[in-house]
Amino acid sequence: MSNDTMVQSRRTVLGSCLSAIAFGVAGCVGDSEETDDEPDERGEGPETLQAGNRVLNSSFPMEVYDPETDTRLVQIHWHGQRSNSHWHQQPLDVPLDRWETYEMRALDRDGEIIQLGEQQPLQLVMVRTEETPEDLLEKEIDGNMIDIRGRNPGRGEYSFRLVSGNQIEWESPLVQLRVE
Repeated sequence: MSNDTMVQSRRTVLGSCLSAIAFGVAGCVGDSEETDDEPDERGEGPETLQAGNRVLNSSFPMEVYDPETDTRLVQIHWHGQRSNSHWHQQPLDVPLDRWETYEMRALDRDGEIIQLGEQQPLQLVMVRTEETPEDLLEKEIDGNMIDIRGRNPGRGEYSFRLVSGNQIEWESPLVQLRVE
């Protein structure tokens, strides 16, 4: 094989790799043009972003913040369906044997925080997957605030639900939590 052929092959492989990376990134940070699978600005689509009588933000419906510093720790990037959506900046780190407070911000279509709690139309619930150890962490939820204490080192996956009484109004994609 000549040097010209090897250089051309390397360029072809490199070009293909870069194209694949660009397509992967474009799927997550691409333009905001809607497809038939994505909800419109009213939140209507195959899986609406409706929670009770509130329409959630069509791009970033839920975020978790450090309430002391107002630093966003993780956020959902919505791609039109729960199965296609995911959390950015995960896993969410939880300290071992120490309580940490996190603020959950469910955002409406205008980016305004939806108040959650016993006296509100929507309440926040955190649910672990069956694969997540039951003794991974402890949690207490009060309105938009979640206190979490890691009990054992490891990882788990949880979903956040917006509920009205016993009715699930909306459920997040799974987020990874890491106790260290």
